[in-house]
Amino acid sequence: GLGIILTWGRFITFIAFFLMMFLYYFLAKSEERKCKDIFGKEYDDYIEKTFFLLPGERFIARKFEWLHTSYSPSWLKVCISFFLVMSFALGTGFIIKECRYHFRSSIPIVETSYELSSEKGKTVSLYMVKGPALQAAPSERMRSEFMEKYLEMIISSQKIKKVLSGLEIEKDDKLLVFLTPGPNWYTQHRDMQLSQLNLFIFVLESSLKYTGHNFKDFRENWSILQLLKVFSVSHGRMASGLDPVEGMIKREGPIILGTVSEKFNKRMEERIKFFLSGL
Repeated sequence: GLGIILTWGRFITFIAFFLMMFLYYFLAKSEERKCKDIFGKEYDDYIEKTFFLLPGERFIARKFEWLHTSYSPSWLKVCISFFLVMSFALGTGFIIKECRYHFRSSIPIVETSYELSSEKGKTVSLYMVKGPALQAAPSERMRSEFMEKYLEMIISSQKIKKVLSGLEIEKDDKLLVFLTPGPNWYTQHRDMQLSQLNLFIFVLESSLKYTGHNFKDFRENWSILQLLKVFSVSHGRMASGLDPVEGMIKREGPIILGTVSEKFNKRMEERIKFFLSGL
């Protein structure tokens, strides 16, 4: 359970861990009763010198002895226990979440310059974040290799360039790219040639440049102008001389950049928050 939290790192997995521990507690108590019936005093002696889950837990257990000694019905005791456990989980979860937000100064990003049009020679900064697709990559080497290859694919795709060139993107604007699982990612993610990813490309208006240690300031400074969803991108197509984008490119946001509604911006921020929650 702790391994899943450290690997995936989402708020829901943190809560699920405490829920799992709560259920396993009752399973363990049921097994304890069976062991007492089988082994009797020998098992009682074993319990006295062995902690249940963590060292020092007897001290904590004494604080909640009233739950066992009270004359309240069992279902009420279970409800109270559940409320206490989940309150602790939610409380600590929100504290950790807020600390991560306030103290985070950097995220793992691959940065490059992206040429919007060869005729005008206009380039913008492109930041690529691993996103949900590579969250549980088995090694740093594999993750870096995938990110380098997909960065190469984004730059070489004429389909992406054509859509971006049709937007009124200014020189100070930025492109923020997240890699997300494609149609066959979960069956072919170890094969660079066959695996497919989807891309979320956010067009940001920002006067501030991300330097590697100012992500919070960078995020508070930007405004989201547009979102491109690029479906089914694969290295195998690029290796075969084809455009790496096999699927469609869908655009969300206003046709003319700069007139973005508060509702759209809030929805896009929620998506970015989701993508960043596992980093």
